[in-house]
Amino acid sequence: MELLEEEDPERYQTQFSSYIEREIEGDSLEEMYQKAHEKVRLPMRSSTAHIPLDAFLVSPSALPVAVRRSARTLSTRRQRRRTRIRRGMSRFRRRMRSARPPSRPRRRR
Repeated sequence: MELLEEEDPERYQTQFSSYIEREIEGDSLEEMYQKAHEKVRLPMRSSTAHIPLDAFLVSPSALPVAVRRSARTLSTRRQRRRTRIRRGMSRFRRRMRSARPPSRPRRRR
C-alpha cells in the first residue's frame, strides 16, 4: 500500500479510495484485522436468550401443508418411488413407440 502510494499516486487514489475516505493507513490495517479476528473468535452471545421458548413455537395450522403432513414411513416412500419409476418408464416406452425412427445422417463427401 505504501509502495504504491510512493510509485503511482493516481493508482493509489483509485485503488484505496474507500480506505482514504475512512482515513485508514497501511500501518493500521494489520491492527484492524487482528481486532476483527479476535472478535470472530469470541464466543457468540445469544440475542434470543431472554425470550421464552414458547415464543418460538407455532401452531400447526399456521404452518404450510408440506410441513404439517406427517413423515411417510420407509415402506411408503419406497412404494411411491417404485410407482414414479414405473410411470416414467411407461411414458418413455410410449414415446419411443410413437416416435418415428431417426433418419440416417448424410455422409459428407
